Amino acid sequence: MTIAIAMATYNGEQYIYKQLESIVNQTRKPDKIVIIDDASTDETVTITKNILTESHIPFEIIINDHNIGARDSFFKSIEYINQDIVFFSDQDDIWIRNKIEVMANVFEQNKDCALVVCDSLIWENKTSNKRLHKRLKINYRIDDEKLVDMEWYWRELICRNIVTGMNMALSINAARITSGSISMLHDSWYAMIAPVFGKVYAIEMPLVKYRQHSNNVKGAKRVISRRKIVNSREKVKKAFCLKKERVRVIKEIDKQKGVLSASNREYLMKYDDFLTKQNSYIETGRFLSLLILKIKSRYMNYLELDIRDEFVSMGNFARNIKQKLLKERCGRI
Repeated sequence: MTIAIAMATYNGEQYIYKQLESIVNQTRKPDKIVIIDDASTDETVTITKNILTESHIPFEIIINDHNIGARDSFFKSIEYINQDIVFFSDQDDIWIRNKIEVMANVFEQNKDCALVVCDSLIWENKTSNKRLHKRLKINYRIDDEKLVDMEWYWRELICRNIVTGMNMALSINAARITSGSISMLHDSWYAMIAPVFGKVYAIEMPLVKYRQHSNNVKGAKRVISRRKIVNSREKVKKAFCLKKERVRVIKEIDKQKGVLSASNREYLMKYDDFLTKQNSYIETGRFLSLLILKIKSRYMNYLELDIRDEFVSMGNFARNIKQKLLKERCGRI
């Protein structure tokens, strides 16, 4: 089976060399590397060309004429790939030397495979001894053949993404299904699309060193200090929209392909109702109702947004109402 690497880059000159070095020195070499550069203004493209030229691995670098974002850059990369298996790579991590070999072997041993997931080590302060899945409380249920329990898989996906791009290898058939109408990142999308095309397998060993720094698109923990309180309302609103989008996409996939069990279908409906109530309580400043909902909710462990943001958001709501009333009162004096 042939292998392609899809990488999205943007102003990554600080880390890109080490990442590419870890890829070109793999025990199993990729058949092609596709780079979508998102209009970088630093030396990212020059560094990339130099190391890939020396590697003698076929590569293609496409430079966007304007910034389109990481998600759309990854989707765009698929247009240039015809290989059987696609690996997604960030610009700032380090791949363990046998990553491609180990994950590709799963595809070659299981012709029904559509997605393989591995774990990664969180790389902070030059150390990498903490596992990402452990920190995120992701505990894949697999059998002796590494096959993932799909009842568990979909139950988790309903509430959160459990597959990060750097940890996945995807069949080309699944990778070709892209969507420009969604807000979620490419890994969330593919985690839901892949099971339509085959089975999901998971490798418990870490095969990536996941670098944590302040410029990550997303991280295993909050590296950047909290923004001003005024941003919390927008943060809550964005999180709600993404969660509702997740529900909508899973509903549509289930409608067309019947991927959910009756139990998970009921779970999805209840979670959707929970999100609607949660948002309503936040928008209207119903502190007690939200607190009771949180206490009773089985979904509490899956809330990616810090509950403090929600209460800060409601605090903003209450403060804005108070200021509005005060202005009206002053206007009448």
